[in-house]
Amino acid sequence: MLLQRMREGTHGILAKIIVAAIILVFALFGFGSITTFLVNIPEVATVNGEDITEQEMLIAVERNRQRILGNASQPLDIDDDELTRSTLNDLIERELLSQSADRLELFYSDERIDQDMLNTDAFQIDGKFDAERFQLTLRSAGYSPVNYKETIKSERMYEQVNRGLGASGFVTEAEVLTSARLAQQTRDIAFLKVEVDKIKADITVTDSQVEQYYAEHQQEFMTDETVNLHYVELLKSDLSDDVSYQEAELQSFYEEEKDRYSTQEERRLAHILIEINDVVSEQAAKDKIDGIRERITKGEPFADLAVELSEDTGSAAEGGDLGFNARGIFVTEFDEAAFSLSANQMSEPVLTEFGYHIIKLLEVREATIPEFDDIVDKLDKDLRFSKAEELFVEQSARLSEISYESADLQDPAAELGLSIQTTGHFGRSGGEGISANSQVVQAAFSEDLLLDNNNSDVIEIDPNHHVVVRIYQHEPSEVSQLSSVKEEIGDLLASNVARIQAKEQTDEMLTMLKGGSITKFVADQFGLEWSVHAAINRNQLGLDAQIVRGAFRLPRPAEGDKSLGTALLGNGDSVVISVTKVADKEDNSLPAAEIRNLGRYLAIQQGQNDYMEFRQQLKEKAEITRTQ
Repeated sequence: MLLQRMREGTHGILAKIIVAAIILVFALFGFGSITTFLVNIPEVATVNGEDITEQEMLIAVERNRQRILGNASQPLDIDDDELTRSTLNDLIERELLSQSADRLELFYSDERIDQDMLNTDAFQIDGKFDAERFQLTLRSAGYSPVNYKETIKSERMYEQVNRGLGASGFVTEAEVLTSARLAQQTRDIAFLKVEVDKIKADITVTDSQVEQYYAEHQQEFMTDETVNLHYVELLKSDLSDDVSYQEAELQSFYEEEKDRYSTQEERRLAHILIEINDVVSEQAAKDKIDGIRERITKGEPFADLAVELSEDTGSAAEGGDLGFNARGIFVTEFDEAAFSLSANQMSEPVLTEFGYHIIKLLEVREATIPEFDDIVDKLDKDLRFSKAEELFVEQSARLSEISYESADLQDPAAELGLSIQTTGHFGRSGGEGISANSQVVQAAFSEDLLLDNNNSDVIEIDPNHHVVVRIYQHEPSEVSQLSSVKEEIGDLLASNVARIQAKEQTDEMLTMLKGGSITKFVADQFGLEWSVHAAINRNQLGLDAQIVRGAFRLPRPAEGDKSLGTALLGNGDSVVISVTKVADKEDNSLPAAEIRNLGRYLAIQQGQNDYMEFRQQLKEKAEITRTQ
């Protein structure tokens, strides 16, 4: 909504969250997390004199790895070299865009970033920002609040560049009409299809051919390297049962945390806004808002005039209703006026950076402070969670210490009362349970575990779930036995031969048709039948998309003639396509609304093309040095 921007302040709740999160990072990772930035860190690339460090790239690679694994519906075998290469390219492009945003003097305020974070669904519980969810989500993604805020700021400025160029794209009316005609064009087509499976059924692959292919392509038939891990896990949820406390502690906890369970006064407000801009001066806006207020005082409904005249598009349709909000949500001038009103009272015109407002107080929800007995169950749960969290941190630290000193997992398991579990075999693309976690996979295939037979460091599956792993069994990658892949190779060789023969047949058919052979004669020579389709469009349902694309790539045939071509389908089948008639819609048959929508779409596409060209030019003109 236009008005609802959070005011930034060093004493605000968000600032406290950020400070608390930073303290937490230092507590978990030590002061070295600060001093890391004081040493000379090698760079992997330099972009117009600005370094991209190896540390930045390693962090970005790991984030991309986690994103890929998190979005995958099944385990993936990630090419580390390709992942590193694409990540470095992305970092270089981001640096170029950042430098461009600086040159253009683009700006995105800290208070708008704070508002964006408050409104992010991932940081909310029941529609409200939750400080703990915020910290846990950031930590699981490898961010601190500070560098996350910087990342968001950069992203918003990149978006400004994108939107600026995108909004500048335009197309002429003639171009729109031409595109509309082409988009709605229809074609009469026919095609002959040579099916690979039918050819493949008559192909015989000899044992010697299979053996030769196996000998020349053994690298294609390597088994997956796998490991089976022993592990112990520490779960915060398991520790709640071990927590005990005195009744006085619960009462003390209530007194200390009372504000956490209290609610602020909230006011349901409505407003009418008249904006001040390059066209409307401050005085003109004031005169208009005075006129609206006078009409309200004479009896016209506030909500009706808000629908008719308010320039806040987010609330006008609701009669100006802004819903319930606590103090501090709106800009200062609006906030002070709104919280000085009595029930159903209307304010004098209020001037803010957005324009002039009339504000009406519709309803008040009083602040509440719950009694101890009313929330005793909630207090018990939260106190247990708090104590379990302290115990979890202590035991995680102890787990790390014992695991480092132990030759196996027996001692850590015995001291902390944990059981030693087994993952089952999995490869470098991960498995199920904890072996689906990228950090577990990375540790499992590290030299430290595979070669030195050490326990891993404590691995954070999530903020409430820590594990230590070690190798139990290791199965190296090896060449599969010929007997186990013989059928696979035979099928592959037969498919390759069938695809070649299918393409040769369609090429021969095309030559015959272009040479003047009758269509039925050509079909009969190959035992096929033409499939005929009238007036198909570019989005034709029921036909293979590659056949449709092939048909619309062919030139318009002369009257009474045909255009001919071929296409390869995804399954290896090959087709000959004939286009005999092309029909365009007349300009006057196209609905005006459809033309307008197409024009907007084409302009957006043009703007995006301009943006991509802009990025390409940044690369071409930049001085980029890579060390990797």
